[in-house]
Amino acid sequence: MKILAIDNEGHVHAAADSAVVTRSQPWFEPDQGAPWHGEAYIAAIVSRLGKGVAERFARRYYDSLCVVIHPRPAVAGSLYEWTRDGSILMGDHIPVDNLADKTKVSVGEASYPVDIARMLGMFDRLLCDVAEHHTIKTGDMLMLPLTEIQPVALKRPLTLDITLGETRVMRLKVR
Repeated sequence: MKILAIDNEGHVHAAADSAVVTRSQPWFEPDQGAPWHGEAYIAAIVSRLGKGVAERFARRYYDSLCVVIHPRPAVAGSLYEWTRDGSILMGDHIPVDNLADKTKVSVGEASYPVDIARMLGMFDRLLCDVAEHHTIKTGDMLMLPLTEIQPVALKRPLTLDITLGETRVMRLKVR
């Protein structure tokens, strides 16, 4: 499984599959690097095999989205921010067809508007770029930052509900 993320500065990062923490697992705050905050991303989950995909066909290669929280130390700069275990907190997958063009992502009490139609266009372009150089496979994940959402402090003990549209996709537990 490939996990590729574009950060707010436009850099591409690759993460190992051991970086993924699923919805039901808590995230354990590391002792080093405190304080920690979480940045929100939205991820497209690849649903079929492909290489050299044209942009007009890109939408056929993913069928669900999920919200991802990427924990980072408040003082960024570590070479291992994306490669360490537990660096991607992944929520439930929501079928693209079930999402409105304009929806919201809620992190705790704060709610932020998200233009899903614009994000899908960005995923189409990203998928084409990736598929030009790599074979994309079922289960691969492409992540884009949700720049509208402010980073959230990840301080133990914390339980935070995250929703996409009206569906709760994650209950983040920081231990």
